[in-house]
Amino acid sequence: MTDFNTRDIDHLAALARLELSEEEKKRFEGQLASILAYVEKLNQVDTHEAAPTAHATGLVTVTRNDSVHDEGRQAEILKEAPAIEGKNYKVKSVF
Repeated sequence: MTDFNTRDIDHLAALARLELSEEEKKRFEGQLASILAYVEKLNQVDTHEAAPTAHATGLVTVTRNDSVHDEGRQAEILKEAPAIEGKNYKVKSVF
């Protein structure tokens, strides 16, 4: 089991840009040690035969091919625009 000390907590707090009180450092020292102990326990599990998974539920994202649909409504739609330029909406420049 990896033991955390105050110096390790100070280093992690500096990386995270946190200011911790001495009480918080002591509390986090124990919490981080128990987390690492649990991770070490998980590392002991034999996963040699387990198949790698990208998604635990097996759901698949359904996609479709993009395609352009010109339904002949461009002129009708452009009538609603406050300003047009050619066959496009005209908008103010945004920088």
